[in-house]
Amino acid sequence: MADILDKVNTYQLLNKIDENIFITNADQQIIWINERAKELLLKVGPFVKMPNPNDFIGMNISRFHGEKQMKILREGPFPHVARITLFKRFAASIMVDEIKEETGRRCGFILTWKDVTEYEDIIKEGKELLQEIDAPILNTIIDSVNLVPVTGRLTAERLETMQIKSLTYCSEHRTTTMIFDFTSFQYSLEPFEVVGLRNLVNALGLMGVQVFFVGIGAKMAQSIVQKQISFDVPTFQSFKQGLQHIMKQKGYKLVKEK
Repeated sequence: MADILDKVNTYQLLNKIDENIFITNADQQIIWINERAKELLLKVGPFVKMPNPNDFIGMNISRFHGEKQMKILREGPFPHVARITLFKRFAASIMVDEIKEETGRRCGFILTWKDVTEYEDIIKEGKELLQEIDAPILNTIIDSVNLVPVTGRLTAERLETMQIKSLTYCSEHRTTTMIFDFTSFQYSLEPFEVVGLRNLVNALGLMGVQVFFVGIGAKMAQSIVQKQISFDVPTFQSFKQGLQHIMKQKGYKLVKEK
């Protein structure tokens, strides 16, 4: 095996590796790029007005890194692995290691760069889609009254999404009443959930929107009593009862057609 490696050209070997590889000198200036990395730079280059991958030769990799990463390059430890964003557009997973001479003196660095932009974009799109369906706002038979089913465990992110969506929707649609249905929320309330729900109720109240809670389960009710929590909102056992109360309050009546 050693005989084979002795006969192989180092650059040819690096070009066979299915990774984006950059070699720098000790001053962190790029001195060589493999063919796979050149393909990547064809995408990145136009964003920095360098359409030719060979134009990156001589560039200092400090352009890709912040002060924290540059300190690691100066002092270690190695190998160094990080996730960075380049030119506010490309997400990259990088690994940097030292290249040393036989004497142990550092003579350069080898950097591998895995472009994860597409993966990051898919994750972002997935999160945005989840936010759309995470806190749905449904219409009721009364135009100014809307329903928000609360399902699953509430997180700080979900509460924030729920608040933003609810406030925006009420403002745009002139909603006067919002019903939060906890029928599928079978949990005790955590302190941060209490704060988040209170903030939501208070914010809607400032907009003149009346809030109702319906479908509160045993665990949620028990935690409300034990922790002496008060949301200062009308509550009903079910959405049906809550809606009937609102209809009566607003002067609506269901009449069966003959």
